[in-house]
Amino acid sequence: MEFNYRSYEFQAYDLIRQMEKLLSEESSVHQAELWSRQLVQSRRNLEQRRFRIAVVGEFNRGKTSFVNALLGKEILPADYIPTTAAVNRITYSDEPGAYLLFKNGKRESVQISELSGYVTKLTEASAEQASNLKEAVVEYPSLLCRNGVDLIDTPGMNDEDAMNAVTISKLMDIDLAILAVDPSMPFSMTECMFTAQMLESQQICQIIVAVTKIDMVREKEREKTVAFIKQRIQDSVKKYLLQYYEEESEVLKKYHQIFDDLQIFPAASLGALEALACNDMEAYERSGFRELNDRLPLIILKTQNRSVILNTIRDLKKTIEQYRDQIQEKQKHNPCLLRQLQALKQSFEQYKTAQTIKLFAPLEMEIDSILPNAEKELLANQDRFFQVIGAKRRFRFEELEEIIAPVMDELSMEWNEAFHAKEERYLDSYQQGTLSLAGRECCRKLEEILRPVSSLHLAMNPEISRFFQSFSLIRNEEQAESFRWVVSPAARPETQGEKLNFAASVRLAILRSIEDYRERREGQLRKMIEESRQRMDREMQKLMEVLHKNIEILTGNIENESQLQQKLEKLQQTECDCDRLYDQFLKEMS
Repeated sequence: MEFNYRSYEFQAYDLIRQMEKLLSEESSVHQAELWSRQLVQSRRNLEQRRFRIAVVGEFNRGKTSFVNALLGKEILPADYIPTTAAVNRITYSDEPGAYLLFKNGKRESVQISELSGYVTKLTEASAEQASNLKEAVVEYPSLLCRNGVDLIDTPGMNDEDAMNAVTISKLMDIDLAILAVDPSMPFSMTECMFTAQMLESQQICQIIVAVTKIDMVREKEREKTVAFIKQRIQDSVKKYLLQYYEEESEVLKKYHQIFDDLQIFPAASLGALEALACNDMEAYERSGFRELNDRLPLIILKTQNRSVILNTIRDLKKTIEQYRDQIQEKQKHNPCLLRQLQALKQSFEQYKTAQTIKLFAPLEMEIDSILPNAEKELLANQDRFFQVIGAKRRFRFEELEEIIAPVMDELSMEWNEAFHAKEERYLDSYQQGTLSLAGRECCRKLEEILRPVSSLHLAMNPEISRFFQSFSLIRNEEQAESFRWVVSPAARPETQGEKLNFAASVRLAILRSIEDYRERREGQLRKMIEESRQRMDREMQKLMEVLHKNIEILTGNIENESQLQQKLEKLQQTECDCDRLYDQFLKEMS
């Protein structure tokens, strides 16, 4: 009875839709979006049936020539020495063409004839270009590449570590591997280990062997040589695997499925290319490529159907496992998270109250010391008035104010500069020292409070960084109070010319004017502190409001035990359906 692949595709498609419906009800939006994208990709793979065949093996096994022979023309650059330094992917197109995909995301169109300058190690320049490539894509009207099939030529293994890494990295993208071996050096330990890696890859569903360069063996010995190589591969790989896996393991089951009836083809690539060039069909048949081209499409079709279904189910099972892990994690941590959020909110509020009270207290206590000392300024500057009077031996009383006015102006300027400079130094020091340190400490403390709930910590980080900017004084120095004379040292003395009375008026003028300045400036500084404190309170309140909002969102997303259990039961049913389909498919396939 013919195997009904289409029925399994429909069932796999239904399971994807079933899983998408479950995720549409998920409250963890970010993670659900990620899984939904994975499911969309699985559905797209199922619809497009993309299938990748890679020719792999050690260096100098004739892989590129083998690919060219499959294509029926020398498309890719080949040489006797190890040549290929980048992945070459051949995909179907009605018109030949090529383009390069670089690791940095750049795409560049090239002529097929120019590929050797980008994908080989024939020159230092081409090797450097190849190291920057993700892959080179050749578009070609090959019948082999119809129906979503890509043919991939890989760098040789066991040549350079970099080349090994490039080839091994492709194992997760390969559905069918064609292992190229040389009849003169049949199946080394490196080839054996690499074959085991391919069997361990869940993506690879089939492995076949091509004995390239078979024309190096005399025709009458070819059949025996191929049989020997086949047996050697079977024995070597099984012996190697049994060192690490039990006979009942999935890897050994896969080994028996593929290698008990290993498909191996002798292939004289250069002979096939020459025969095609000369239209010599007898020589082409002797090259082994007629049989290979007759059987390979059937192998591809069978493997493609199998690979598409198995990989779709595996991807779906992986998404199910990840989702189940998240639900179980929620069941374990949700009650604890609710308690954490409540405790965190309380700690945040307590810290807010304590912080805003004490932040500006040191500055308020220091205001008196910032402002000018009237007695000190009196002692330092009153003699300047006496000096100007002493220099003028005779004057009318009306001239007194005019005589001492320059001294008053001079002192006004000096004191304004000195008083403001002292205040600025202190306020700058307080801003850069006490406030800046307090800001860093406060933000560190708030982050420490939030850290136990990582999602909340992440959401609040930008807000805390913004909050740090509020740790500053609201200063408007353009409107700062200036010193002015509220009493003039030129006040009329009781007896004209009595120096003692003049000295008293100077002292009185200095003391009262500086005290006036202190009083006005102190009021201004205290207003500045109060406005700064109020702004801090407002910013802290904004921070608290954002915190409350985020906590409400988190709390709203925390599902109770009943909701989680319902989700888990639905998911387990989907998983059971997935396992049933997987087992049924493998059973029918065998």
